[in-house]
Amino acid sequence: MKEFDSLSQLWQQQAPVQVDATLVLKAYQKERVKQWLFAGLDILGLMVVPVLFLWLHSDLSQAEILWFAIMGGVAFVFTVYALWLRRLLLLRVADKTHLYITILRQQTVHQVTLAKCTKWMTVFMGGMFTWLVLGIANTSAPHTSYLEKLLVLLVTGVILLGIWFWANNRQAFFHAKLNNANLWNE
Repeated sequence: MKEFDSLSQLWQQQAPVQVDATLVLKAYQKERVKQWLFAGLDILGLMVVPVLFLWLHSDLSQAEILWFAIMGGVAFVFTVYALWLRRLLLLRVADKTHLYITILRQQTVHQVTLAKCTKWMTVFMGGMFTWLVLGIANTSAPHTSYLEKLLVLLVTGVILLGIWFWANNRQAFFHAKLNNANLWNE
């Protein structure tokens, strides 16, 4: 019982965290705008595969058509999942400070998940581009030199690696944000 009493005294001595409602509201509104912008970019990014397919379809082999179908399907699933994870700030409107904080915390958890998914998508895309350039392109474009193929892979790899590191940094940032007790009151 003495442990409980000393713990109770320690708990009662701690100062409560003061929440500035205007700062929380501003953080909520700013994050809501950012999520709408990211959702728009997700949808625009989804359009890349069908536009490229329509532009190039007459010159594509069966294997390249399969590649576009796989990339389009995975891009569609990823975009729908990303929009689902962004739904809290896209669709829900809060009217009280505790709801703002709850939604911001939940969205931050979803941001960690999005960053993890982005990292996995860059690995998947790296494999798909390698398959396209080294596998499919050997049959559909045998005249292309290995140097050109390696250059395409190098540029794609550097871009995907940059995206992977960006997503990794975002994941660490959102983990740190979740561990901050004074989350949106700064």
